[in-house]
Amino acid sequence: MIKNLKNSEKISDIFLLKRKEILKTKNNDNYLSVILSDNSGEIEGKLWQIGNNEFECLTEGEPVYITAKVDKFKEKLQLNIEKIETSKNIDNEIINMLVPSTSKNIEQLFTELILKKQTISNKYLNKLIDKILVKDKEFSEKFKQAPGASKLHHAYRGGLMEHTVSVVNLCLLFAKQYTSVNKDILVAGALLHDIGKVEEYDNKTFKRTDIGKLLGHISIGISLIDRKISSIKNFPAKLEYAIKHLIASHHGELEWGSPVQPATIEALLLHYADNIDSKVETFSKLDNEQNGWHYNKSLRRDILVENFDIEENIKPEHTVKVEQKSIKTLFD
Repeated sequence: MIKNLKNSEKISDIFLLKRKEILKTKNNDNYLSVILSDNSGEIEGKLWQIGNNEFECLTEGEPVYITAKVDKFKEKLQLNIEKIETSKNIDNEIINMLVPSTSKNIEQLFTELILKKQTISNKYLNKLIDKILVKDKEFSEKFKQAPGASKLHHAYRGGLMEHTVSVVNLCLLFAKQYTSVNKDILVAGALLHDIGKVEEYDNKTFKRTDIGKLLGHISIGISLIDRKISSIKNFPAKLEYAIKHLIASHHGELEWGSPVQPATIEALLLHYADNIDSKVETFSKLDNEQNGWHYNKSLRRDILVENFDIEENIKPEHTVKVEQKSIKTLFD
């Protein structure tokens, strides 16, 4: 497994080819750069001599057989590849082992997500969520497998569902704290805010699809909601605009990809719930073995990973037994 690789060891193993590209050396020679994955993580690899025909034979999202030596470059392990070839006749069970996935049970996560719908009393919002996440079986199966992103946060299979459950839980806390908030709109927005990512990312390579690059998940999500609402009789226009606004504004800022900024209290709270969960996940990706300072590109700052649980072994001081003198009182 990738997480168990050690510097200088030689390996022969199967990995998933997540990305491939031809780059140039300083001498203007072609070399192959790849990103490989298994369920424990991913690693970069380089093959220093590659022909065009060999390159075309490699397919992103498919397993490859690798012979390589593990090297350390700039304090990071990578593979110095000696041989790479397509592995054929690999069953789906093995492919699933090669795709980074949530450590949680996907079906249990989905059940938990659907149970959150029961907190919504508005019948129109319930019908909308049913049509997208429950009755559309093809969509719900894709939703279960989708990553939350390609790199920044929840970038693994099931990551979208894991992220959505967390955002809904935060929104339920917000609704409990701020009682003037319309809980139904907020929770429905949390359940649906990232549904466009089902079509935005490939669920094996996590690369953005053509439609993902052209439209982005916000536009895709609003389009999907528009189609489902059109099949619900007498869906209130005001409610439709409120939900679509939550989807459109949940990134918070124009420069972060939202076409509009949050203009309702529900939209504002959804944005912060989404932002909190994505930022916290960047910390959780670093385990205790990586304690110390790390530069984080998405946060654009150094972050500290540290275990602050300090066990205090305080020995009780030697107690001096003091003899208490009996004092006579007037009542003795």
